[in-house]
Amino acid sequence: MKNARRNLKNRTASGYWHSSRHGWTRVRNPLQAIAGDLYLAQSELATIPDKEEKKSLEESLAEIDKNTQYINKIVADLQDFAKPLMPKIEETDVEQVVNSALTTLEIPENIATVRYIGKGFPKVKADPTYLKRIIVNLSNNAMQDMPKGGNLP
Repeated sequence: MKNARRNLKNRTASGYWHSSRHGWTRVRNPLQAIAGDLYLAQSELATIPDKEEKKSLEESLAEIDKNTQYINKIVADLQDFAKPLMPKIEETDVEQVVNSALTTLEIPENIATVRYIGKGFPKVKADPTYLKRIIVNLSNNAMQDMPKGGNLP
């Protein structure tokens, strides 16, 4: 175990986990393998008769799936962080971007979305893709801070 930790430290220090496409691939490949195995396990579990043990396994697999998706998002965010930003500034309909961002989110039933964009809100000069990413990230952060529910303005 000590050798494995030392080896990981040495690879990290030597730039093994650099931000090139190939460096992140070393993280993505195991995630894809986990996602594939998870899918197979869920498919096989679906053929088992309903019992309390099955429900427990389904909950565990759902949690593994959720965390795998979260790790995948972290890797994507790190990739985005590592590359230089090159926004494409254009006239952007904020209401359209907000609606698009909200449709990509998995909003729990105990959280209500509230929009305060007035009719005729003027277009702004912004990169719609970056604006959508910002709204999605802020919304996800807000939902994580509302485990008991609330309003997502």
